Amino acid sequence: MQPPSSKAGQKQARPSDNNDVLLILPNALGKKGPPDWKYRQGRVYEKAAKTLTTPWQLKQFPPKLLKNGISAEALQPFFTPVGATYFATETGRAELNKLLDETQTARTHIAKREAK
Repeated sequence: MQPPSSKAGQKQARPSDNNDVLLILPNALGKKGPPDWKYRQGRVYEKAAKTLTTPWQLKQFPPKLLKNGISAEALQPFFTPVGATYFATETGRAELNKLLDETQTARTHIAKREAK
């Protein structure tokens, strides 16, 4: 079953929507969004939309994730108890590394766009 396509302003349903929350960044979006940004297990492996190959659009990366997503150690204070346990496993470390890679890629693209 395919999730419904999203229209402007509507959130697209994703398979990971009901997964465990592994990471919470309080007030990650500042005044522009919800008070907390929650990362759910498996989200980094999903596409943001049918037309995107990344889990988030650049504008969806919270500034706090861009700032703190430089290493596992920098994100550790934001792990939930479930996240701390999961990220200690081999599978969890792989997912965390993928999240860090996606964050670095976003930082690079944003820097290039701002340099223009």
